[in-house]
Amino acid sequence: FFGHIGVNGRVTGLTVSGKIDIPADGSHRAGGIAGQNVGTISNCVNEGAVTSAAGDTGGIAGVNGANVPNGLSFPGKISDCVNRGNVTSFNSGKPIGGIVGVNGAVGTMSNCVNDGDVSGSDSAESGGGIAGKNNGGKITNCVNYKTVSGSQYAGGVVGYTIYYTNTTSNCVNYGDVSSSPSTGNEAKPPSAGGVVGLHENGTLSNCVSSGNVTNTKG
Repeated sequence: FFGHIGVNGRVTGLTVSGKIDIPADGSHRAGGIAGQNVGTISNCVNEGAVTSAAGDTGGIAGVNGANVPNGLSFPGKISDCVNRGNVTSFNSGKPIGGIVGVNGAVGTMSNCVNDGDVSGSDSAESGGGIAGKNNGGKITNCVNYKTVSGSQYAGGVVGYTIYYTNTTSNCVNYGDVSSSPSTGNEAKPPSAGGVVGLHENGTLSNCVSSGNVTNTKG
């Protein structure tokens, strides 16, 4: 609905439906509410399918929060949001998530629910029921109900936790998780987890998964 929500932007109480379909024409980010959020998104619902062959992809936002080369940080906040649309990525190098593709180093996410299937077709880098990649931000009190499949690193909550300031807490996954990528990274083989697919850095606490987990190559 928005390409970019800026630092003073606040979007609340918005429900969207329809379909977003981004072709492979660069690194455009895709989300039901915003491509990138460095403001605040709260009490919003996405009911439309989000499909992308380009950049980071999420049911609510492609990216939440941002760091820029000169050291500035732009926090993004997403809270009390629901995604009901299926989220699909056809880009082998980008993350995909039920709520966000990437939660940035200063991004915070809380009290969100994903109720749409997350499919990293053609081996998305990482796929999660809540976030494809947690790149240093905070995720708390979130729930995933649907399947996460196809990504190289697949997790019921987060696909890939990569930075030491990561915090993922009080989250639940009920969906089945599978990693079945068409290609793989020999240094970091494909991996799947009920909570996190590949946990490289940061802190996990008080999380639960009850979904089935399978991995065909890792």
